Amino acid sequence: ANPDGKYLGPLSLQSALVNNRLAPLTQLLLQVGPANFVSTAHSLGWNGFSLPPDELETFFGGEPVDPLEAAFAFSAFANLGLLNGQLAAQSGEIEPVLALRVEDNDGNLLFSNEVSTSQPAVSAQLAYLVHDTLSDEPARWPSLGFPNPFEIGRPAGAFAARSADG
Repeated sequence: ANPDGKYLGPLSLQSALVNNRLAPLTQLLLQVGPANFVSTAHSLGWNGFSLPPDELETFFGGEPVDPLEAAFAFSAFANLGLLNGQLAAQSGEIEPVLALRVEDNDGNLLFSNEVSTSQPAVSAQLAYLVHDTLSDEPARWPSLGFPNPFEIGRPAGAFAARSADG
């Protein structure tokens, strides 16, 4: 059931995803399989992600999400399935880079970390589909209204962590 107890009727996967409808997303989790879901999250660089003991609670109140890991994971959808970052010395995994270059007002280089590594996380086709889905402004209107802060005048994948039903 939805957290607010309302039945929303049949929904497309796109509508459920962009409006953060938790009940259909939970059904999808069960169809894909929890192990596959966690494996995909980890391949996207979301290494801190794990399922709660009751998998049905994954979207309804699981552990808090690290915003940096979540942003890093979603970046692969905008980069045709590639994770871009820096190799961690200890783990050998790609980690996000917060700043590539810092200059002062006169243009003097203060910091440079432009060494970047790319690693495939998901297929380019899947990344395109997810990015296209998350870029659909009218699809978000049921939960966010029109206009909303995600409408920035150009295509941009966006996702709100909470919606009207949860």
